[in-house]
Amino acid sequence: MLLGRDTRGILRGMAVASLVATASALACACVPVSSAQTDASRKRGEVPAEQPAPPTAAIHSITVAFNYDFTKTPACSATVTTGCVSKFKVFDISDPTKPPYWLFTIAVPAGASGKTNPIKASSARMSFEIGRHRLGVSAVTPEGGRSDPALCSTIVSVGPATSN
Repeated sequence: MLLGRDTRGILRGMAVASLVATASALACACVPVSSAQTDASRKRGEVPAEQPAPPTAAIHSITVAFNYDFTKTPACSATVTTGCVSKFKVFDISDPTKPPYWLFTIAVPAGASGKTNPIKASSARMSFEIGRHRLGVSAVTPEGGRSDPALCSTIVSVGPATSN
C-alpha cells in the first residue's frame, strides 16, 4: 500500500508488457571431450549420456508500457520530496504465495504530471524462466512505500530465445 492512500488510483490503466528475445538460449558450462575419450568410453561399455533437456530459461529483455495518473500522487521534484512517486518497479508476481520478485526499475519521466500515457521502459538482458508469467508495475515513494503491483499487471508468455 502506498502511504495509506487509495491504491486503486495509484496505477490506472492496464500494463502492456511484451518480451523481446535478444539472444540465444542460455549457454551451459561444459567440458569438451576428445574423440579418443569417447572411443575409450565405448570400449569400457559405458552408456552414452542422454540428450540434454530443453532449456528452462532464456535470455530476454523485458519491455513494458503503462499509463499512470500523477493527479493523486504527484511525481517527485525539487519542491515535492515526500508522498510522491520517485520511481516505478517492475515485478514478476506469478506466484501469489511468494513475495513479488523485483525485475527492474523505471525512472519517472521528467516533468511528469497529470495523466501520462504511456510510460515505456526496457530491462537489461536477463535470464527469464520459460512459461507464463504475470508482470506488475508498482509506484514507489522516497519513503519506501509502494502500490500493489497486481493493480497494474498483465500476463505474458516467455518462449525460448531466438537467434537474430
